[in-house]
Amino acid sequence: GSVDGTARLWDVRSDACAGLIKLKPSHGAQMQPNINFDDKGVVLAVTIDDSSVNLYDSRKYERGPFETFRFDNDKVKGCTSLKFS
Repeated sequence: GSVDGTARLWDVRSDACAGLIKLKPSHGAQMQPNINFDDKGVVLAVTIDDSSVNLYDSRKYERGPFETFRFDNDKVKGCTSLKFS
């Protein structure tokens, strides 16, 4: 993630950005995204703030998330990493 509100996807075989996801934080939330791929590189998980996780198909990320999980802020406050298990 970045200060311009985007997450850029890179292919190490190329010098160009392979994709761009525009992130939308909750109203008034600070932009501190965490991003991780599953072990097959198909599902991309993105937390934008402490209230949700968006799941994207890495082959169709431009369509937006295929699933969003929302959480009570008090239970996940201060999320600093994201991991598939």
